[in-house]
Amino acid sequence: MDLEKYYWQRYRLFSRYDEGVLLDDESWFSVTPEKIAEHIADRLSCDVVVDAFAGAGGNTIQFARTCKHVVAIENNEKRLQLAVHNASIYEVENSVEFILGDAFEMMHALAGIADAVFLSPPWGGPCYADEKLFDLSAMKPYSALFVVSRALELTPNVAILLPKTTTEKQILRFLKLNCGNAPDLCEVEYNYLGSRLKTITVYFGNLVRDTF
Repeated sequence: MDLEKYYWQRYRLFSRYDEGVLLDDESWFSVTPEKIAEHIADRLSCDVVVDAFAGAGGNTIQFARTCKHVVAIENNEKRLQLAVHNASIYEVENSVEFILGDAFEMMHALAGIADAVFLSPPWGGPCYADEKLFDLSAMKPYSALFVVSRALELTPNVAILLPKTTTEKQILRFLKLNCGNAPDLCEVEYNYLGSRLKTITVYFGNLVRDTF
């Protein structure tokens, strides 16, 4: 796997990279760029946030800045160790509860705890960027519809990060399935770094900004 192009963007991923940030191969292409993670964390500011796919900790670190307590769940032990290490670089580890496991197998334990849930599920590896159109139903091991519907069982305040190649038609269908006839409960945000579209974030519940 050629990670050189991701390495050249290392300071966009972690501004404190040179202080000892560690990433595995998958984390290089799956971590949320820091400025976007900061923005999402500002929007999800609350008492308790669940980062259901914590990875190497990019979003977790920023949530620890805006939330009183972060529950960071990751099903890969080595990657969870990276998240713990990286959180210590940013000196926020004491605000984070790191859990090894599958978020959707422990939903019952999180009931009544979470004020908001953030989802950044696997997109299928770096090859997703080579696809002109991304298929939300093809996400593995869980589809976008599945992860959002399960998260909404915990709280109406959910945000999911999607690839920039997700089509408007896919998003509209996705919103219809999740929001039904209440589109005011959904918001689609296009995340740019400079002039380049990087990701798409869909917000639900009280995370939706009042545009009036």
